[in-house]
Amino acid sequence: MRYRPLILLLGLWSAIVSLAGQGLADLSRETLVDVNRYRSARILPNHQAEPRLARAARNVARYLAERGPESYHSGLMAREVSAVRYPSRETAMIVDFNYRNQREFLKALQKSELGRTLMGTKKAYEIGIAVLDANSARLPRNIRSIWVVIAAQHDTMADAGWREGIVKYVNLFRRQHGLPPLTINPVLNRAAQYHADDMAVKDYFDHTSPLGTGPGERAKSFNYRFYMVSENLAGGARDPRETVEQWKASKDGHREAMLDKRVSEIGVGYRYLPDDRGRVRLSHYWAITMGQPYP
Repeated sequence: MRYRPLILLLGLWSAIVSLAGQGLADLSRETLVDVNRYRSARILPNHQAEPRLARAARNVARYLAERGPESYHSGLMAREVSAVRYPSRETAMIVDFNYRNQREFLKALQKSELGRTLMGTKKAYEIGIAVLDANSARLPRNIRSIWVVIAAQHDTMADAGWREGIVKYVNLFRRQHGLPPLTINPVLNRAAQYHADDMAVKDYFDHTSPLGTGPGERAKSFNYRFYMVSENLAGGARDPRETVEQWKASKDGHREAMLDKRVSEIGVGYRYLPDDRGRVRLSHYWAITMGQPYP
């Protein structure tokens, strides 16, 4: 899966605080209630509680409790969100320390750029909130509570028209380099779709299948008679434009394949696995097959 992490460490407060007498699960729920109360007053849609994100937030809080705030690293959010098998396409995390209650925490949110975005965005996010205090965990010195909020939008399948979108951006790239557009070939569509499905289902990401079949063999198996074929693969992005941008930026021949003067046809395949639990875990699997047929 692909993440766009936006991380904020708001700072360490040295005040001694106590959350005793209030259940931490209740505190997490009440924090979301207060966030949504703020949003409702501004006619904004409510954020929704998401149990998997709450588990990820607890795991982040426990990690920081065990190792200290200085142990934070940029991959922490992505790792924990992936571990709870939440397929996200936009994710943000806020971490802060030493607040006595959710009202103090919310006041701090409103003073930070990311916090204001979370409170005031027109988008509705799924939210996981976790709070740890000295009664629930052994915390580092001078830390009396840890607050973690993870907000995300659930990943979804690419929008309808994804095949035409890929062809559009590939041909735009070719036109920028003075090359004629590629035309969609239904046979190449089937070959590319077969490979996208095969990679997703069999948990690999390669031009050669586990059976040893490559792009040429696949095209032949669908009765495509050709002078030449080439193939680009991509994973992780749900958007056709972003996928083509990956190929344009690649140094592994993908850019050159799209600008090949010898090809005139294209086929596009795409497979989305909403709960990709395999070794590869890309969720979005893309394949394009480009070719030049016999006359």
